[in-house]
Amino acid sequence: MEGTTMVAMFPPSLACDNHLRSHTCIKVLDLLTNRYHVGIVHAASDDGLEIEMPLSAHLRAGQRVHFALADEAGSIIPRHAMRRAMVRCVHTTPQASLRIDLTPAAECVAA
Repeated sequence: MEGTTMVAMFPPSLACDNHLRSHTCIKVLDLLTNRYHVGIVHAASDDGLEIEMPLSAHLRAGQRVHFALADEAGSIIPRHAMRRAMVRCVHTTPQASLRIDLTPAAECVAA
């Protein structure tokens, strides 16, 4: 099978969504390099997402990205359907991966 498929899940509030659970997959589009990276969501709140990604992601604090959360349905996510976010901070873990805090854009999160 060619290509990668993921399904977007767009909750109005990240913390209030019952479907968003720990270890949900996330697809991130790096707007500087126009490359996609896949990671794992470790925690979600109204403030944002804490995700883990491979070192090859090369994301930096302050960088703008687009993202989509995976679901089990199995459909392709169009680029224009992805949500906007900003990388708040990036830490390298002892397991040679990146721990990234993402803050979704204000218009993506319900008040």
